Amino acid sequence: MYVAVVQCNPVVGALQQNCERALSQVEELAQLSDPPALVVFPAFALSGTPLGGLSTHTAFSRECVEVARRFCSEARLPTLIGTVLPSFKPNAQTTKNLWPARDAQATESPLLVSNVQALENPWPVSDPSPQPPSPVFPYCYPEVLLAQGNRSRALGFNTPLTDGRLQPQPGVRLDINGHRLTVLFNRVVCEADYDQSEALIMMLALPCQGAKTLLTSTDRLCADARARACALVVADLCGAADSTVFAGGSLIISSAGTLRAAASLFNEEILCASLSGNANASPDRDIDARALDGDVDACEPARKSAPLNQLQQSQLVKQQPTSSRKQANEQPARTIMPPEEQWAALCLAISDYLHKNAFTDVALGISGGIDSAVVATLASDALGPEHVHGLLMPSPHSSASSLRDAEQLAANLGISTQIFALDELFTTFGQQFLRLVGTRGSDLAIQNLQARLRTVVLMYFSNSFNWLLLNTGNKSEAAMGYSTLYGDTAGIMAPLGNVYKTGVYALARWRNSTGEVIPASVLAKPPSAELYPGQRDTDSLPDYELLDTILQMHVEENKGASDIVTSCGNQAPEGLGDVAMVTDVLHRVQAAEFKRRQEPWAPKLDGVDFTAQRNWPITNGFVDKARPYLDSGTVLRRLQELYRPLNTDMPPGKPNVPNTDISPNPSLEAN
Repeated sequence: MYVAVVQCNPVVGALQQNCERALSQVEELAQLSDPPALVVFPAFALSGTPLGGLSTHTAFSRECVEVARRFCSEARLPTLIGTVLPSFKPNAQTTKNLWPARDAQATESPLLVSNVQALENPWPVSDPSPQPPSPVFPYCYPEVLLAQGNRSRALGFNTPLTDGRLQPQPGVRLDINGHRLTVLFNRVVCEADYDQSEALIMMLALPCQGAKTLLTSTDRLCADARARACALVVADLCGAADSTVFAGGSLIISSAGTLRAAASLFNEEILCASLSGNANASPDRDIDARALDGDVDACEPARKSAPLNQLQQSQLVKQQPTSSRKQANEQPARTIMPPEEQWAALCLAISDYLHKNAFTDVALGISGGIDSAVVATLASDALGPEHVHGLLMPSPHSSASSLRDAEQLAANLGISTQIFALDELFTTFGQQFLRLVGTRGSDLAIQNLQARLRTVVLMYFSNSFNWLLLNTGNKSEAAMGYSTLYGDTAGIMAPLGNVYKTGVYALARWRNSTGEVIPASVLAKPPSAELYPGQRDTDSLPDYELLDTILQMHVEENKGASDIVTSCGNQAPEGLGDVAMVTDVLHRVQAAEFKRRQEPWAPKLDGVDFTAQRNWPITNGFVDKARPYLDSGTVLRRLQELYRPLNTDMPPGKPNVPNTDISPNPSLEAN
C-alpha cells in the first residue's frame, strides 16, 4: 500500500484556512503520476490545538461541522485527518441522526458504520426544540474524519452513550482497498494494537518533551514492526501554538521493519512511501521512499511545505505547499538533542506566534548580558535580523563594557539598534519626587525605577512601529521573583521563561559553536542587573549552578526542603546541604507566586511550566521548613494510622464516633 503523510502546522481555530491548505495538499498528491492510496494527516490538523475555551463556543462547534463536511466532500484521495466535533445530549432524534448504531454485520471487525448523517444533518429540523440540541458539558471532542467519497464519515473516537457520557475508543479498525488498518488517535502504539492489522496509523499531536521525540523511538518502532510484520504510519503535528510546541518527526515504517521515510523535526513536510517490505513492491514507489535515505539518483519528488518563518505576513493563511526534490546526497532526518533541540523549538515558537498573529517585527532591550543576547539571537534566527530591533538603554549605573558588548552583539547579528540613554529621565524623575515628598525614595524604589523606565521606552517604540516586545527573563529569575513588576516583567512572550540560567549559558555556547555571534565577554562576565555600582546577581541569589540545582529538584521533581537536603547526600554541590539556604530559596519561590502571575507566557519545552502547571495559591500560609526526613514507607505507615477504622463496639443506639481512646503518636505529633 502506497501512503502519504502530511506533517503540517495548522493555525489554531482557523478552520476554513486549515481546510483549504489541507485540500490543496491532497490535490497536489492526487496529481502525481502514481498517487498514494491513502493520505494521513496528524491529530487536530483541521482545528489546531490546544483549543482551550474555544472548544466550548457554540459558533466554533458549528463551523467545525461545516468544515468537516467540506473536507470530506472535496478531498480527492482517501484521507484521514484529525479535528474536533461537538457532542450533543442524546435523545431519540439526535441519536438516530448523529450516531447510528454499530453495523450488525461488522461484528468480526469492530468498524463504526457511516457517520455521514452527522455531517449532513447535525441539527435535525424534525427536532421539536427551536434550538439545536444542547452540547454535552458543552464541548468539542477530538475526532478523526475519513474522507472517502460517499463513504466519508467521522470514525467515532468518542461515542456518546444513552446516559450522556462519552465512551472513548482506543482505536478504530478500517478496511481500505482490501487493507486492514487500525487508526490510533493521539496515542503511541502498544502491543495489543498490532492484532489483526496490516498497518497501524498513529495520528499524533505530541508536545515537545526535551530530547524525547519520535525519531528517538525509531529503532524500537522498526523492531516492533519487523517482529509483527505490521507497517507503521506515524503522522505528528509540528509548529507552535502559544506556549505549546510540536516537534513533528513523522515516520513511515514498512512491514519488514525498514524506515521508509522520516520527516525533519519542526518543519512541514510531506512523505510518500510504500508500506510493503518485500521485493515485489512497485519499483517507482520504492524509489520515492529510498530517496530519503540517499541511495538512488532519481525519485518522484517528495513534497515539502515552506516553513512559516520563510513566509511573508500576507501569505500566512493562504500559504501553498511548494514542491522540492530530495537529492540523492541529502541526509535523512536526524535526531537532535538539547540544546540544539531547544534552540529549534524556541525559534519556532517565536516565528509561529508572530506570523500566526499577523506581526512581522520584534523589539527587545539589549543590556549586554547573557539573557538579552540569547533572546536577540533567537529572534534573529527565527525572523531574520531585519525584523529584530534592539534598544540600548544605558542608565546611571550601566558600565561602558556592557554598552560595548551590546553593540558588538548587534553588529554580529546584523540587527538594527537605537541608543536611548535614561540618565536625564532618571534624574528628572528623582528631582520631581524630591520636590513633592522631600525625599528621593527608598533604595529599592530607585533601583526598580531603572527597569520601569526601560519598559516605558520599549513600549513607546513598540506602539509607534507595531513591534512586539520580547521579554528577556529566564526561569531562575521567575522562580525567585528576581525581576521588577511593570519593568522587566513586561513583554508579549518570554522565550527563555522556561529555561534556567545555566540552560541559557548552554544555549549560548551551543549557538556560538555553529558560528560565534554572542561575544565571549558576555559569557565570561558575572551576571549583573547593574542596579547599583558593582552590583552582582550573587549579592541577592546563590550561585546559579547551586540555585538551579535546588530549583530543578523543587519545581521539576516537586521536592521539599527536607527531600532536597537529604537526597543530595555526599554528591551535592558545595552548599546544597545548607538547610537555611535551601529553605530560604524555597520560601522565596513561594513568595514570588504573585509576581509570576504578571510574567509573560513562555514556550514549554520540557519540565514544569510556571505559568500553566505550577499553580500554587498566592495567599499561602504553608511553611516548608526543614523537617526531619521521612521516607515514603514511614509516611505511608503514619497515614494509615490516621485512617484507623471507626470504633464499632459502641452500645446499641449510641452514635458511631471515632475511637478517642487511641494514644497519640509522639513522633507524629512532633513532626
